[in-house]
Amino acid sequence: MVARLTPGVKNPNWTEELSRYVMIYIAFIGASTGVYQWSNVGVDFVIDRLPGPLNFAVNLVIRVAVLAFWCGVIYWGCEYFPTVGGRQYSASMGFPVVKALHKSSDLVLDVHLMIDRPIRYAEQFCDAGGDLITCHVEADTEENIHAAIDKIHAKGKKAGVVIKPRTPASAVLPFIDKVELILVMTVEPGFGGQKFMADMMPKVQTVRGYIDALNPACELEVDGGVDAQTCKLCIAAGANVLVAGSSVYKSADIPATVAALRG
Repeated sequence: MVARLTPGVKNPNWTEELSRYVMIYIAFIGASTGVYQWSNVGVDFVIDRLPGPLNFAVNLVIRVAVLAFWCGVIYWGCEYFPTVGGRQYSASMGFPVVKALHKSSDLVLDVHLMIDRPIRYAEQFCDAGGDLITCHVEADTEENIHAAIDKIHAKGKKAGVVIKPRTPASAVLPFIDKVELILVMTVEPGFGGQKFMADMMPKVQTVRGYIDALNPACELEVDGGVDAQTCKLCIAAGANVLVAGSSVYKSADIPATVAALRG
């Protein structure tokens, strides 16, 4: 048995990344306008009683400080709240949960880092007890994904890469000779309970071909909408590791559901 943990990925689509900055700009203009109007009511009441030069200086400092504060709030919101600019930051668990599970279970802990720039935290998840750490190829530069894989291996753990539905199968090729697992997502990362994307099966077949030719020891994993019916499609396409969440935990008979997934 393997325990699957999904700590929360940068979207590689440049149009969505551009939309993020447009949203920041719009939010900044809106906030600054609102702050300016608000400050006219309260701040000017005090400032107008100061001498001319001091009046101007204090007025400028207060407005710059308030606008800087709101810029920070807006930036923080865009960085850490989900769905802004195509990013997903709803981390479901972190180091403490992985560490607690490692102490209380002998299961292999498969940690899927659904986060931006996984190189920042890969070592910490290894230290917490993760046995297999997977990183999204879309989440950073190729160089940094290689570096993250090296850090994971240096900790004596297994490493893998993940590709999203819109990412071509060929994206795994730069890493295929270094990893122990490749994960093909059959839903868009972000939340559980989504519908299985059967049109990803050709991609699974393609990745299986890559693995058989270049790294036969590598596992091929599928995650997203996997249940007792869709698992058959995944296996037929070449997957040998299946991730099931909602179909298991929402089942009235979990052992029977797990048995069905195993065939």
